[in-house]
Amino acid sequence: MLLTGGNRGLGKAAVKKFAERGMKVTFTARDTKKGDAVAAEIRAQVPNAKVDCVALDVLDRGSIRALAQTIAARPEPLDVLVNNAGLLVSEKTPVRTAEGVEVTFATNLLGPFYLTNLLLPCLERSSSARIVNVASRMHMPKGGWGPPVNFDFDDLGPQAHYEPTVASGDASIRPVVDAAQAQPTLRRDGRSRAVRRLPPRGARPLARGG
Repeated sequence: MLLTGGNRGLGKAAVKKFAERGMKVTFTARDTKKGDAVAAEIRAQVPNAKVDCVALDVLDRGSIRALAQTIAARPEPLDVLVNNAGLLVSEKTPVRTAEGVEVTFATNLLGPFYLTNLLLPCLERSSSARIVNVASRMHMPKGGWGPPVNFDFDDLGPQAHYEPTVASGDASIRPVVDAAQAQPTLRRDGRSRAVRRLPPRGARPLARGG
């Protein structure tokens, strides 16, 4: 399995839990020195843990392509992809990538979407592949805590009207839509495959070790 953003927080807890269940886990980190230290820590805590860290910057398309090539070169299929890496900014003015894209939108949507599409051939080689998109409930004002979402396809990023919680809410709704769109692709040959969306709050027992 591959899990993005696994060197701290929920991602780190998930990597350890999967390792305890005997799964072979590759997780990503922007800083591989810190990631390798986490992998060593988990291997010290979990006997026979099969855990390794690879580099990924979800804001860098070159880094995403390099990761996809690394995974594709492995002989075994990819059974599980967990898009966990995410970002919530508090700045009142938008922070943008080198390509001019607002970082919340790029981190929570564009990066995972691009990675997932590059890895679809690896997932299709598995008889029971799973994609899990970790997305907050900020697009659900009544069930979450964000403002109403009005996704503007004419202002992707956004560019014209920026407010950090609105940007986060807009970015969080897209993995839900992407999950629904990816489902038919993975099931087109009749095999048992699934795409799921997981809110971080729903995974708190995992982070606590429950």
